Amino acid sequence: MKFVNLAALAAVTVLAGCATFQSKPVVSQADAGGVTYRIKGEQLDDTVTLARDHCATFGRTAFQDSISRGSGDSRIVRYLCS
Repeated sequence: MKFVNLAALAAVTVLAGCATFQSKPVVSQADAGGVTYRIKGEQLDDTVTLARDHCATFGRTAFQDSISRGSGDSRIVRYLCS
């Protein structure tokens, strides 16, 4: 008979669920030259605001450089600061 630690199993299940749910854009890379976000679903409008704020800290303006597909419904969005 094999025993399973239910508390550990529940913790892993919760962590796995959190890893797939992303409520905000995630910064992949950021510097004075630009910022890259990983987004899911309809978060593109959020990244525009975040990128503008990021570039403004360097006295620059943000513009979208590229958008590409990630895994599943995620996308990678790159903004440059100029």
